[in-house]
Amino acid sequence: MNERKNYSSVTLSDWLQEGHTDEEVRETFLYLDSAMRYIHERGYCVKSFHPDKIDILNGSNHQIKFDTILQMPNRTKEDMIEQDKLKREDVLFSSILQVGLYSSCLPYLNPEVAKEHFDELATALPESDAPYYRGVIERGAFVYFTDFEKERLRREREKMEEEMKNEFGSSKEVPFKSNPEELNSMFSNEKINSKIYRQINREAAFLRFAIYPLLMTIAILGYVLYKMIIGA
Repeated sequence: MNERKNYSSVTLSDWLQEGHTDEEVRETFLYLDSAMRYIHERGYCVKSFHPDKIDILNGSNHQIKFDTILQMPNRTKEDMIEQDKLKREDVLFSSILQVGLYSSCLPYLNPEVAKEHFDELATALPESDAPYYRGVIERGAFVYFTDFEKERLRREREKMEEEMKNEFGSSKEVPFKSNPEELNSMFSNEKINSKIYRQINREAAFLRFAIYPLLMTIAILGYVLYKMIIGA
């Protein structure tokens, strides 16, 4: 599925050529992960992670648009297994994209090469994120980058709170406390993603209001037929 472009946009490739700080690039990858998760939750996967097929909209690295997305099968138990496989592949290829861009090796990477040479590639990665990419690429972990980041921040804040308690004394209130709700809401980007991917929201609505009633009707007719057969 090709989303129609109604926003001013620049490809991820061109955006990176503009010159951005490491923190800006990392933040972009977090919001890319957020957009990927958003479409996963609505039954879609990403067809291409090529940086020419990913857009930064309106000059904001919080607005990430995948040019090509595909609807995942969702009818049978086997389809649900296939969905899980496609989501895992997306997380893997998203990680390879990011590692490839950090290391300037993207044209040469595929899952096998990235796994075999991860130790060398890791030297180009932010130190705090290397365990995440290693887990996905080497061990096949299915973890969203945003979840990893939220957990990293939670542990960091808890460590800081403990250090402050030791400094100020357990009987005194520390200057700040971590807020679990704040961490959970980080990178959700729901409002922005709902606008960017409004087409898939319309299709999801169609399924709810057109397909589901049809399925209910079939179920009711099946029950009526069953009762007629039993009664006979």
